[in-house]
Amino acid sequence: MENNKRKVDGSFANEENQRKQTKIDDYWLAKPMVPTYNPFAPLTIVEEIQDKDKEQEKEKEKEKTDPKPPPIFVHNVQEITPLTALLETEAKDAYTYKTLRNFTVKIQAQNSDSFRRIHKALKDKKTEMHSYQLKSDKGFRVVLKGLHHSTCGEDIKNALQVLGHHVIRINNKRCRQTKKPLPLFDIELAVSSSNHQIYSVNRLLNCVVEIEPPRPNKEIIQCTRCQRFGHSKAYCLRETRCVKCLESHWTSECPRKNKDQNVRCVNCNGYHPANYRGCEAHLRAKAQRRSDLRGRVREAIREGRESRAQNFNVGKSVNNSASAIRGGVTYANVTSGEIGTIPSDTHVNVNLSQNRQNPADSNSDMSELRSMMRTLTEQMTSMLSIMNTLVNLMGQKNQK
Repeated sequence: MENNKRKVDGSFANEENQRKQTKIDDYWLAKPMVPTYNPFAPLTIVEEIQDKDKEQEKEKEKEKTDPKPPPIFVHNVQEITPLTALLETEAKDAYTYKTLRNFTVKIQAQNSDSFRRIHKALKDKKTEMHSYQLKSDKGFRVVLKGLHHSTCGEDIKNALQVLGHHVIRINNKRCRQTKKPLPLFDIELAVSSSNHQIYSVNRLLNCVVEIEPPRPNKEIIQCTRCQRFGHSKAYCLRETRCVKCLESHWTSECPRKNKDQNVRCVNCNGYHPANYRGCEAHLRAKAQRRSDLRGRVREAIREGRESRAQNFNVGKSVNNSASAIRGGVTYANVTSGEIGTIPSDTHVNVNLSQNRQNPADSNSDMSELRSMMRTLTEQMTSMLSIMNTLVNLMGQKNQK
């Protein structure tokens, strides 16, 4: 009986221990807990700061690799509120805009992603606008010379594919005046580290060829959709205008199929096609481009002068600070306490400009060089006259 009682008591005790007791900390009338301090908490803060710094560095590297996107020009903007609402929805705080004349708004996205979102949203709403291609989407363009104009583009593509070049687009060039095909092909390659190796290719499809970079186009590009200057039809969503008349349709849909004296220009209302190079609108755009180029060149020259002047001032301050050198004093004397104060007569002024050449010496050297060149030229002239005389004498002897 005692053993059974003990077992019963033991089992009861175990059941009591297994029950969940109310903790003092959880009791709502208990005393507040003593505040504790984790001495390793600052380490987590340091780690968070380091993680933020790494994220900022990654963003900066991405900004460096991601080129600045082109602007988007939105035309015929009568009310700005719907446009700003769309911009806030698609790219919040990742854009800037500027109001131009003739109800035009220039939108500048801060990165490629925001540019794509804004451009797609405006395109879906059939907005009247134009823009340009992203630099990251542009391929590596070359010109292939030497192949017959009737060569199949697929054959050229497969031949370059064997050489390790991925071709995106091939286009045969035509003469601007006669519209006849030329033995020239514009080729666009996918960007890779081996693009420049294509210039070493001199045989393609058993034909002697030459591959070179395209020449820069000095002419102002003209859109074949709206007939305006400065952009192409690939990124233009403005109203279509004909090159031969004042109607709003594609040039291919114009009823005037033959040459006519009554053609009209949509840019200046003159009696000539819109792509005439002597058009007043074309000449104005050309002059504006020339002035913009001059402005960029002047800005680059000004920045170069400012940077050179800044470097000169920094070097001058360094020379001034290094011009006074303490003579007769060593590092061991100073650290041992043997030298307390250094008299002013121990300073040695060092002129760092001694190695610079004197302008007078350079002028004398130039004059001496000119005199030597003049003497050499006279000697060469006399030698040539003597050689001509000898050649004439030898010719006379051969004739005899």
